[in-house]
Parts: sequence; structure tokens; C-alpha cells
Amino acid sequence: DGAGLDLDMTGDLVWPTATIFCRYLCDRAPELLRDKRVMDLGAGTGLVGLVARQLGCTSVTLTDVPRVLPLLEENVAGMNSAGCDTVAAPLWWGDKAACEKLVAQRGS
Repeated sequence: DGAGLDLDMTGDLVWPTATIFCRYLCDRAPELLRDKRVMDLGAGTGLVGLVARQLGCTSVTLTDVPRVLPLLEENVAGMNSAGCDTVAAPLWWGDKAACEKLVAQRGS
């Protein structure tokens, strides 16, 4: 009947490209992230941002649409410990005011 087919589940999956990017960061580029601030837009499960966190970032902000936030917050909570300020925040792509506010709060 098509019921529920309009629900976007992209934020609930770890995409193959996320896994490949994480492998690249771990194998070839950990020095790029050490002591940096990272903002992951459309973080989904948070895998890339959480890997960045483990590679020495000082701050990681993971964003996604509000529907995805509970899973993202749970994953962040499971990782939070001393050493890196890590938060999950709601963000709709294209919402310029919200982007500017988030950058002002969590950016440079």
C-alpha cells in the first residue's frame, strides 16, 4: 500500500563511503585531525565524527536532522570521556540562520 515508504532512513545507516573515509583517516591522515575542531554535517550514526574524535580532535560537533538525533546522541554518549568536547546538534541543511548560530556556538 506504500505506507511508510516516504520515510527517509539514510541517517540510520553506516554508508560504505563513511567506512572507507574512516579507514583513510586512520591509515593516512590522523595528523590532519590532531588538535582540530570538526563539524560533521549530516552525521547520521556519527561514525566519521567519532573516528575523528578518537584521532585527537579537540572538539567534534555532529549534526543531522532532528529525527536522527536520538541515535546520534546515544552514540556520542557512549564515547564521551575526557579529552574531546563532543556534541550532537540538530541541523536542517539549507537553514542559513541555524548554520550561522551553530558555527558561532561551536566554530572557531
